Amino acid sequence: MYGQYNILSEIESPYSEAFHSNMLASLLKEPQILQAFLEHLPENIGIPSKDLIDATVDTEFVCPESQNRIDILIRLKFKPSGQTTPLYKAIILENKIYAKDQPQQLDNYFAALKGLGYPVKDILLVYLTLEGNAPSADSFCTAKKENASLAQLSYQEHIISFLKSSLTLDTVKQSSRLKNTIESYKELLVEYLLPSYDTSSRYDTSTKELVWEFVNELETRVLSLLKENYNFPDLDKPNDSFLTCEKEKFLSFFPESLRSFGFNVPLKKFTLNNKDATIYFCIEIEDFIYFGLSLQYDGDFSYCDSKKNHELLKGLSPLLDALFKEGFYNHSNWLGWKYFNLKITEDKYVPKLKLLDDKSLATLQDGAKRAALIKAMIDNIDSHLCALEPRLPY
Repeated sequence: MYGQYNILSEIESPYSEAFHSNMLASLLKEPQILQAFLEHLPENIGIPSKDLIDATVDTEFVCPESQNRIDILIRLKFKPSGQTTPLYKAIILENKIYAKDQPQQLDNYFAALKGLGYPVKDILLVYLTLEGNAPSADSFCTAKKENASLAQLSYQEHIISFLKSSLTLDTVKQSSRLKNTIESYKELLVEYLLPSYDTSSRYDTSTKELVWEFVNELETRVLSLLKENYNFPDLDKPNDSFLTCEKEKFLSFFPESLRSFGFNVPLKKFTLNNKDATIYFCIEIEDFIYFGLSLQYDGDFSYCDSKKNHELLKGLSPLLDALFKEGFYNHSNWLGWKYFNLKITEDKYVPKLKLLDDKSLATLQDGAKRAALIKAMIDNIDSHLCALEPRLPY
């Protein structure tokens, strides 16, 4: 029954894309399960699943030269009856739960596989989202004459169906551990990622204003924390903290817009490679709330990837090391980000602001619960900043 103890949600955050990529990849390494997955792909993409004789499944596959990482790469070998030479195909599975596409992201993956010797016709891009959304136009250019085939899959329809069909396979029936794992994962998806109702209808103007007030209250408390507990002397200057949009735009676009909302607070201005740089503390809201540090360098926020910009960020290595030890994730726009790690009780429940389930709405509407939640979030931020502040550049 949904809502009961689930070991998978205890092992890793159910909202982590990396967790779901690892979970799917581990299942796809079982030949019968992989074949079942291939049979759930659109018929027009030309994957002869019944002729599969070998496969390799990798997560975080590093593309040569660019060093971009593919969420899941599946390399397939087929031997159709009546043919003497095998066929080879590659599936690039891009897993997008909450993150946005990066510019040319899928095109770059396609180019990398082509550079590894796969003809265009033998490369398939599987774009997996909660509801089967299309990739952004600047990530996958469908106007190009030479490009990989694209299959849009959804957790809501395709992955749930794939997991159900996997439970009927002999290899699963014969392994109670595998069966229990698939059942637990299916339940986890339904419990955490796939609400069975349309939440957009819940957002009238008063509900949007409730979310807006919550974000503003959180910003006020964050500023108080930074001013009272930390050595950031410039915080009293005008416009040091700013929301990512004005109230009117927020009420017009939230939650339907794919853009993120939140606020940034500049912590430290300094010089990096003879150019202006600023470390920001950031709160961002997409489907969930997360926080961390970002870097504005030469007027741009896209230099945070520690692998791509290793030489540039060498002077920030103490801060990056501290972020890693504190459990933050590095990203092209974040030196480090993470979800809030709060004790989830009736008074400390991190609301799903875009999904807005019943519990999230109740938390925002109850003044005591909202106050307790914000206090817990501030305490969580404070506990990490204690370790990070000494590593900021001075």
